[in-house]
Amino acid sequence: MSSTPGLNRTKVWLAGSTGTSVWVPSRSHSLAVSNLPHVTSELDEMLAERGIARVIQNYARGIDRVDLDLVATCYWPGATDDHGTYSGDAEGFVEWARAGLRRFERTMHVLCNCIIEVDLPADAARAETYCLAYHRFADGRDAGGPGGPTDLVTALRYLDRFERRSGEWRIARRVLAYEWGRLDAVGPEKLFGRRFQRGSRDEHDPLWHIMETR
Repeated sequence: MSSTPGLNRTKVWLAGSTGTSVWVPSRSHSLAVSNLPHVTSELDEMLAERGIARVIQNYARGIDRVDLDLVATCYWPGATDDHGTYSGDAEGFVEWARAGLRRFERTMHVLCNCIIEVDLPADAARAETYCLAYHRFADGRDAGGPGGPTDLVTALRYLDRFERRSGEWRIARRVLAYEWGRLDAVGPEKLFGRRFQRGSRDEHDPLWHIMETR
């Protein structure tokens, strides 16, 4: 622990981390040593929640951009996934998704409420993430609806058991709880002209080029 003269803050080195520190507010320019275990525990929990949230977000990005290598990094070897139409090991799920995503023109997984409950001593956490998942069919008959462009909209929750191994958080078990779904007929899209950037499901998506200098 160290403090900066003239500033009401103290540097705290995080327990269980390598060379990681943060500045925290201090009382009277100092932080009682007896308070440090509580402070570092809360900070470690915050870092765990951030790491878990990033995995959940990477999963959604990987599915929507059809980057299945990224999706695979979200699971531990031997993890399981119950998607309803698929239930089995995570490795099999990745291959199932790789084939299944070809049915859609586009997908959009909108992540909503996310509650993460971390058990640091057990190196485990439970996460509940609400999601609205949009799947665009070129022909709605492929989804059991009328012909023409159709959106399958599904409201669901991702229920995850996360485990921390060697300092890294990944999914050990995932179950999808479905709430409702519907099929929406889609009219002709006339919203976007040629001047609009459109998303794509390959290396041409603007995401992969945004850091390039012109």
